Amino acid sequence: MEQRPQFRRAYILKEFNKLADKIIKRTKVFMIGGGALAFYDLKEGTKDVDVIVQTPIELKALSSALPTIDYHIVIKPTREYEEIGASIIVENPDGFRWDIFHMQVMNALTLSKNMVSRSTTIFKKRRLTVHQLSKEDLFVFKSITERPSDLEDMRAIAEAGLNWEIVLQEIVNQSDASGRLWENALYENLRELKNRYGIASPIEKKVENILAQKLDELEVMRQIKNGKKTVNGIATNSEEMSASLVRKALKRLEEKGKITIDRKKRPFVIHLE
Repeated sequence: MEQRPQFRRAYILKEFNKLADKIIKRTKVFMIGGGALAFYDLKEGTKDVDVIVQTPIELKALSSALPTIDYHIVIKPTREYEEIGASIIVENPDGFRWDIFHMQVMNALTLSKNMVSRSTTIFKKRRLTVHQLSKEDLFVFKSITERPSDLEDMRAIAEAGLNWEIVLQEIVNQSDASGRLWENALYENLRELKNRYGIASPIEKKVENILAQKLDELEVMRQIKNGKKTVNGIATNSEEMSASLVRKALKRLEEKGKITIDRKKRPFVIHLE
């Protein structure tokens, strides 16, 4: 397979300038991926820029303006591109691509308010403003994938210095909002970073503990749905959970509003909300 060329920061800025002269609606884009790493000087170049917009109006503005500077829609994206859920993919004659997402990337993580607040402006001209996400948020996006190139990028970002607590909090927030266990993907990648590159993360144990608690909660919810309404009933039918772990999981689930506990009866009876 022919390798697509790499493009450096100067080339990307030239494309931003061309786009700014054509776009007719005020548009903010948020850079992620290799393009953002190039602007952090963590990569020499990139094959494309991955950007997120917040509104359908901005998405339409980009899709209308890019063809005027010699980009064409990629009619048949590869399976990889279908999997990452890009809203629009365009390419110019040089082989440079824009992968444009509306709020959600890879059918998974979303552009959160905290990500927006942590971003910095790297380009502003006329109606176009380009922000790059923080290194912490770039790390978060990379951490849920299984591609070897993303692990390399995570290594570069980690070696440049991170606020690890921001990484942890964003993953937890994204996980809670989506109902998906993104902590699992982060944990596996943190272990891989340590095993392959010797990069030990100070949040690895915290992520492991949060993941274990959430897995316990899922098991308890499963048992309740299967008709087990008491602590002993859940513990007896769960291979790995003691009554103590069940009680702790029930307390967390009650605090989250996912269950109610009837304490008027002995033993207590648990109900799903």
